[in-house]
Amino acid sequence: MEKTLNDFKVNSKVPKEIIEKYKNLVPKEIIDLWQEYGFGTFMQGYLKSVNPEAYIDILQECSQRYTDSVVLFATGMGDLVLWADGYVRLLNFRYGVLKTVMPNFLFFSKVWIQKSFGMSI
Repeated sequence: MEKTLNDFKVNSKVPKEIIEKYKNLVPKEIIDLWQEYGFGTFMQGYLKSVNPEAYIDILQECSQRYTDSVVLFATGMGDLVLWADGYVRLLNFRYGVLKTVMPNFLFFSKVWIQKSFGMSI
């Protein structure tokens, strides 16, 4: 993976157990991101790559439909970016809505992030 997240601030490295557990559950680009950068913030603090294990209880409490989803990112506004059913979805707590952001992660990273922040993953 080309280092393009120049403002990435590492909170922690991703444990090998997490990589192994999620390697067949999330897009390859997420595994690459975790291995290259770890868990931390980027895009001027707007996005935070997170340990999905820390969000299991939150999903159980707030969403009956997406309890088996994987949280990929948290936003600076407290919303969650999920990988669910092969789609990137945004769980927007402020407005109480869940939106499909992009049909796949590659499209998400190339279009949404690039257009919003002028960066790519």
